Amino acid sequence: MHDGFIGLSESWPLPFRDIEKQFSLIGQDLQRVQNAIETIRTDVGKPIPIDDVDMPDMWCAIEYLSESLADLQATMGSPSIDLTGINKKLHDLEVAHAASQKLISDLRRLSVDYEARFSMIGPVLMQCKNAMLSPGTLGTGGSHYGLEDLQRRLSILESGSIGTGSRGLEDRLARLELQHLSGGVTVAPTGDVGLLRDSLAKLSKQVETLERRVVGDGLSIGMYVFQSFEDLRVWMKQNVKNNRYGLFVDVVALFELFCTKHVDTATTIGTYHSSQRTGFTSMYESTLAASMLNVLPTLLGKGSTDGLDTSRFLPGLTNADKWSHNGVSGLCFQIERELPNVDSQLGAEINTVFRDFPEAAGLARECLFRSKIFIAELCQFITNDLEFWVGRRYSRIDAWALVCQSIRRIFEEIHSERVYGRHVKSTDDDVTAAKYLWAVLKAHKVMQEFSTRDFTKHPSISAVVARHLAMNHMKPDEDKKLEAQVRHCETSLKDLARRFDTLDSRVTNKLGKLDGGGGGGGGKGGRGKQGKGEADP
Repeated sequence: MHDGFIGLSESWPLPFRDIEKQFSLIGQDLQRVQNAIETIRTDVGKPIPIDDVDMPDMWCAIEYLSESLADLQATMGSPSIDLTGINKKLHDLEVAHAASQKLISDLRRLSVDYEARFSMIGPVLMQCKNAMLSPGTLGTGGSHYGLEDLQRRLSILESGSIGTGSRGLEDRLARLELQHLSGGVTVAPTGDVGLLRDSLAKLSKQVETLERRVVGDGLSIGMYVFQSFEDLRVWMKQNVKNNRYGLFVDVVALFELFCTKHVDTATTIGTYHSSQRTGFTSMYESTLAASMLNVLPTLLGKGSTDGLDTSRFLPGLTNADKWSHNGVSGLCFQIERELPNVDSQLGAEINTVFRDFPEAAGLARECLFRSKIFIAELCQFITNDLEFWVGRRYSRIDAWALVCQSIRRIFEEIHSERVYGRHVKSTDDDVTAAKYLWAVLKAHKVMQEFSTRDFTKHPSISAVVARHLAMNHMKPDEDKKLEAQVRHCETSLKDLARRFDTLDSRVTNKLGKLDGGGGGGGGKGGRGKQGKGEADP
């Protein structure tokens, strides 16, 4: 504006140029007005739209707000609005908002936790995936597992007792974390095949640990677990050469290998010939097959008569002296001396036949070792049980009869599982071999039960003892009757003793009188003879 006045003053004619002088103070007034407007803007603030309406000045905005406030007060004063309900809804919304915030916090924490877990096991899973796509990287020592074998093993695990719920998954994931922190899982760098194989070997061992959990009717012996008969059949087809099932023994089969008596050469040759003609690979297989038909092994069950023995003693041990006589002879000591020989014989055969099959050799040695231990424990039990009953003032023959009952029950329990291998010889050699081995492993399961319970605590042995005690138990009323009978016998005995004393005194008196009378007669006779003699001269 000041510049406009200057331009106006220059454009006017000279007589009128003194107007600027007259109005020189207008520019200063305008400057002061502009400064006041800037001060108002600073104090009041910049204008903003209210309900999308640009107010021309502050007073219009204040008037608009006052009208809006009046309308709001009128609305709040209206009876149609339920303020209590609105407040309740606001409170519910606040509670829901707080719960939602807590859930969001928990979800964030779980997300961070699982993200950390996945970051730990993610590389291992990726390496496993890459290894599955690359052939030849699944080797673990001397064993090689293909994709089909792994799928079969995983399906067996999933069908077992392993939980598949969220809690079970969390537990398994926690175990993986602990194994990772303790060095149980080694994360191999990408491209390092050696470390990758080590990691896969450790993971394979963990899977094998899960597989060793017996489910249902499965069998377990040492480190070997077979969940079903079909599982054992597949294992034998892969690991047992020429179906040499005769090298897997239990207590009965091992007893059959003992040298119990002299065998003629002709008999031995005939036995070998018959074994080969019937299709048995060796005498070990024929001996095992024959042992399945008997309850007792030969050295305990071979008697002078054939057929089922129902006597109170064992057919091969009719008295306790045949088991142990004076502590230096008997079947007990023969077993003790023969056991190392059979161990060496069978161990050498296992090493030769299963030289290229370490899995089969390991299982055969495990069966042999457990059978030896069971025989040693059985002999100790027989000796201790005999001494126990003799120490209870039983006669030696009655004590041995009771021990024979316990021995018979032990082998009857074992035979109840070995019947699976009776008359199973068929054209399918794989099935036959698997059935024989299955029967042997089931027998080992019963043997383990007796050993774990120390024989005497096994239900079968406890039943023998309980039955014996029940048969020899005396009831309280019978005890009173017996006491009355004893008192009656004592009274009768005293009466007989008194009568005997009376009779004895009478006999003594009679003998005294007889002795006195005989002496007098002799005297008289003497005197008569003496008088006669005197008269003779």
